[in-house]
Amino acid sequence: MKHKHAAKDLFPTWYKSIDPAVDATVVDSRIKTITTLLEKDVPAFWLDVVRIALGIAPVEIANFSELENAFKEEDVNFPLVSNENILKILSQILLCFLFEIEDNFLVIKIAMAVKNAVFFEQYGKSEVPFYEYANEIFVQPSKVSDFDHEANRKAVEDAIEGMETELEEEVLMDYTDQVALIKTVQFLYDQNASLQQESSIMWWLFGQFSSTNNAYFIEVGLQKMVLAAAIELSELNISKANLPSARHLIHKVLFISNENKPANGKLSVASIIETASHEIKNKALSNSSNISAFTPCLLAMNISTQFDDASIWKNALKSKLPGANIETEFNAVDIAFQIYNEIMFLASL
Repeated sequence: MKHKHAAKDLFPTWYKSIDPAVDATVVDSRIKTITTLLEKDVPAFWLDVVRIALGIAPVEIANFSELENAFKEEDVNFPLVSNENILKILSQILLCFLFEIEDNFLVIKIAMAVKNAVFFEQYGKSEVPFYEYANEIFVQPSKVSDFDHEANRKAVEDAIEGMETELEEEVLMDYTDQVALIKTVQFLYDQNASLQQESSIMWWLFGQFSSTNNAYFIEVGLQKMVLAAAIELSELNISKANLPSARHLIHKVLFISNENKPANGKLSVASIIETASHEIKNKALSNSSNISAFTPCLLAMNISTQFDDASIWKNALKSKLPGANIETEFNAVDIAFQIYNEIMFLASL
């Protein structure tokens, strides 16, 4: 991400919330630790960093200790006890540094976790703008997908050139050539999959038919299409990468389902869940094993399937997500887009 000031420049300002008299030595040691941690490519670790930053429990002890020990190793004066608030702020700052890394699938995944988790605004705002940095990642179209198309394309060109030379010299295909051939097939598959995805989405919009409800969008109606649109678009998005046009596509579907009128009416997640059938809810919850605070709408939906009484499941949700109000009203497209993002986040795991 391109900001007016880099996270490195803003670190002293952010850190003053826990140490008003921070000096250059401390700043240097903390940034050195952060730079080392940024090399870590383990999603579970980074998801725990988000949990620490937002105050979500539980956090794996091993990941908490690894974060804590990383700062201790660079600074012998780092507090050994009662350092939870320091690590919370450092985790928020660490995420800002992470979100400055461009075109990285792990970064997108962790930014999605932050973006999803704060949907109900149940977490207090921080002076460290890691929410804002996470959101900025989704402003510009992502260049990242499951496969590096550009790298594969270059590998294919080099492989073809190399194989042509070897064929002229009548040399048998070696291991390098076999790898190149596999990359060639993968590249062609990726290209075909991309075209197939685009075609499927266009036919979905053109046909205006909801496979989830076995009826046309306009027959299903706005309220039921909120969940259906999220499910169906996630199924059509065969890549795990962020689909830049997702919100616009969902908006178009809801516009059609609302008799070609702007879908500006306010709806709550609770009302969407209560009007959905068990079959459709179960379809949305196909990756339910990973549902957590990073997927608050799906968490609410999952809990609702366990109790017939609405008041019971809503109270159960409050114990899981203190401060989250399931009755808060949003625009229909905001709820559908949130549920879509939660489903895609689970798919990325």
